Amino acid sequence: MEEYLSKEDYKRQVNILNEELNTYQEKIDELKNKIEESNLLINATSVGMKENISLIEDKSFFRKDLIVSDCIYNPSKTKFLQIAEKEGCKIINGMGMLLYQGALAFELWTNKKMPVDYIKEIIFK
Repeated sequence: MEEYLSKEDYKRQVNILNEELNTYQEKIDELKNKIEESNLLINATSVGMKENISLIEDKSFFRKDLIVSDCIYNPSKTKFLQIAEKEGCKIINGMGMLLYQGALAFELWTNKKMPVDYIKEIIFK
């Protein structure tokens, strides 16, 4: 047997959903305003590493003078970076971070400096 909401319960549920949507939209607007005030936008999450998705897919968040970086190095150009690049942003992937983390680990394990310039030539071909 199907259950139906009373008119009052239905109105209450609609009000709750509207409040949640308004709060969500306020958060999106706040994020957009913060990005507009910024020179640099960095994705420091793993979103986009395995799936072809981006935390921000709305191209209106990006502008030509915004530098956009993604800590992910594989894929080298995540969907986040692809969208930003298409909107004219300077983009930076996570390969530099990977390189210098590797250099530090190499030095900690071997007590020798890693040949960073040599490795750069290999990975940034």
